[in-house]
Amino acid sequence: MTITLDQIKTEQNRLSALIAAFEQLPAPYLPEGVTLSTGERFLCTITRPDGKACHTILLPIEFDADTWANQMERAKAIDGDLPNRVEQALLLECMPEEFKKEAYWSGTQHASGSDDAWCQLFGYGGQDFIRKDVELRARAVRRSVI
Repeated sequence: MTITLDQIKTEQNRLSALIAAFEQLPAPYLPEGVTLSTGERFLCTITRPDGKACHTILLPIEFDADTWANQMERAKAIDGDLPNRVEQALLLECMPEEFKKEAYWSGTQHASGSDDAWCQLFGYGGQDFIRKDVELRARAVRRSVI
C-alpha cells in the first residue's frame, strides 16, 4: 500500500477539525478548590446531616466481585470509601457509563442487622439489600468535607 502526501494532508485536516471541536466542548464543572487526579470524576456536593458540605469524587478503579468486607478494605486501601446509597443513586443517574449492568456494593449497612448491606443494581436501577458474604462488584469514592 502506497501512502501519498495528499492522503497525509487529508488525515491531518481531519484530526485538526476533531481537535478544534474538542476544544469547543464546555469544561466539566468543578467547584472551586476541587482537583481531580487522572481518571477521577467529580460527582456532586452534598450537605451532610451535620450541616457541612462534602464533595464526592468517583475513583477510577473498579473492583471485581468480592464480599462486602473485602470491598470495604479495598476502598480504604486506595484512600476511598464505598459510596452510600444516595451517592449510588446519583452515580446511576449521572455516570451510568462508568458501571457494568451488575450489582455494586454500597458502604451502607442495612438497618435490620449486621449481616446485610445495600447495593445498587445498575442493570435496572433498583437498590436492594443482600447478605454481606455475597460477592458483588464495587467502585470507590473519595470525599472531602468543606
